[in-house]
Amino acid sequence: ANIVTDADGDGINDQEDILQGAKLELERKAKNIIAEESINYFEEGDPPPDKAICTDIIARAFTNAGYNLRMLVDKDIKGN
Repeated sequence: ANIVTDADGDGINDQEDILQGAKLELERKAKNIIAEESINYFEEGDPPPDKAICTDIIARAFTNAGYNLRMLVDKDIKGN
């Protein structure tokens, strides 16, 4: 199925935008906060861009396409 949505209106379909976002995050080589940090709690719930765990990489990839994954999950939980 072809994905034709473009949530952030940048002219790139969401599927490609999410993939590009994931690649950008992997190129940044963020420090693994679980293995390397004694304190892994961050205000607002999100670590700074130079730190991440695997789920942060996915959430940031979605952000690149204009989605807030945490809000989408919260909405789904409340609706089910």
